Amino acid sequence: MTAQAFLDRSSPPTGRELEDMLGPATELWARLLHDLASGEPVWETWRFAGQKSGWRLRLTRSTTGPALYLTPRRGHFLATFGAAAAGHASAIDVRSWRDLADVEERASATA
Repeated sequence: MTAQAFLDRSSPPTGRELEDMLGPATELWARLLHDLASGEPVWETWRFAGQKSGWRLRLTRSTTGPALYLTPRRGHFLATFGAAAAGHASAIDVRSWRDLADVEERASATA
């Protein structure tokens, strides 16, 4: 697989495929999902973002609220907020617990 993961638009990645792609970042991904789900419900929707980006997970707390997009990459993932997912701001490249803390801090500020 390339650095851009899951380019086959016919189906989103399975849990096992996601773990294989994320490698050591699997724990960071799981922790972020767990932490975001504490409190208000979070809707998770896999969406195909095109041949350049592949599949990404869209997370929202409501149908109208801001979204957080998680895009899996080999050994890490990108976290992009709302309009930033359309290219209006840079994503946070999550490779470490410090990066995860940055995402969680920003997510709590936009909730």
